[in-house]
Amino acid sequence: MAAQKNELDSCVPIQQIAVPLYERREKPNPHIVYAVQVTLPDRTWTIRRRYNDFCLLHERLPSPAPPAPLPPKHRLKQTWRMLTQMGGILPTSDAQKLDDDKDLELRREALEKYLRAIVVSPDAHWRESHAFIEFLDVQDHMQLHEQSQATSASAGKPRIMSSGMCSASLRPWNQHSKSHENAKARETDATRPLTDAELLQYQTDDLMRAQDKQADALAIVLRRQRELGLRIHDELGMHREMLDSLHTDVQSTQTRMDAAEAEMKRLNS
Repeated sequence: MAAQKNELDSCVPIQQIAVPLYERREKPNPHIVYAVQVTLPDRTWTIRRRYNDFCLLHERLPSPAPPAPLPPKHRLKQTWRMLTQMGGILPTSDAQKLDDDKDLELRREALEKYLRAIVVSPDAHWRESHAFIEFLDVQDHMQLHEQSQATSASAGKPRIMSSGMCSASLRPWNQHSKSHENAKARETDATRPLTDAELLQYQTDDLMRAQDKQADALAIVLRRQRELGLRIHDELGMHREMLDSLHTDVQSTQTRMDAAEAEMKRLNS
C-alpha cells in the first residue's frame, strides 16, 4: 500500500492549478474558504480550503521553503477589528467590508501564486510530496474516477449477457449456423463444457464478484471521507470553544471599559 501511494505521489500530472474565488461561510461560525481548482489531463475538480489549511500545508512541505511566499495571516488592523467587534458578532460598516474584500482578493491572488509556483517549479519535490497530494485530495479523486470507469464498463456486461441469452434460446440446433460459430469463438476452457444455464450462472457469478470488488473499494473511500469529516467536526468544535472563550473575555473587557468610562464622566462632572 505504501509503495502504491509513493508511486501515485510521484506521477500525478497536474497541468494547472488556480484559486478562482473565495467564499464566505456563516456556519458553524463566520469564516472564509478559498476554491482551489485542480486540472489533470483527463479531469478537473474543485476543493475548498481555509487559510489555516494552507498554513498547515506550508509547515508540512519539505525544505527548503517553496519558491513563492505564503501570504501573512492578518494585518494589525484586522486583528484589532476582530477584538473590538467581538470576532464578527458586532456589525461591520460598508467601508470595512470593502476593505475586507480588497484584503481577501489580495490574499486569494497570493495563494494562487503560491500553489502555481509549486506546480511549475523545475524542482518537483514540493508537488510530489505526500503533503501536497493530500492537500489537493488527489488520491481520493483518482480512486473515485477509476471506480466510475470500472462501474461504467461493468454496466455493459448485463446487456451483453442478455444478448447472449437471446442467442442461446433462439439458436437453431444446426451446429454449423453462423450464430453458433460466433458463440463458440467466445468460449474458453472454463465455459466450453457448460450448458446454457450453467454459462448464465457463471457469467452472473463473475459479474457479482466484480461488483463486490468495486463496492469494497468504494467503501474504503467512504470510510476515509467519514474519518476526515469527524476530524473536521472535532476541529470546528475546538475553534467554537476558542471563540466562546474570546467572546467572554471581550465582554468582560467591555464591561470594565464601560465602568471606567462612566467613572471618568462622573469625575469630569
